[in-house]
Amino acid sequence: GGSGRSSRSGRGRSPADLDRVTDVFQRFDENGDGFINRAELAAILRRILPEWTENDAERLLDSAYSDKSSSICLSDFLNWIFEDGG
Repeated sequence: GGSGRSSRSGRGRSPADLDRVTDVFQRFDENGDGFINRAELAAILRRILPEWTENDAERLLDSAYSDKSSSICLSDFLNWIFEDGG
């Protein structure tokens, strides 16, 4: 049988989880402007989810950048990561 677990649950948003995600975001925010672009986020996804195809990553990127902008700020990134699907 396959595992049906989801890594994007709105529950369990501990301070440690927030700190860890913030740290990852800041590592990829190379110029320190508080934003990461699609290419930087794609690199994050490939690093933490190497089994994902490019198509999987693109669909997720489209979700994160729902307003069609080319970059995302930390607060929007955290909301997107920890959204509860509502």
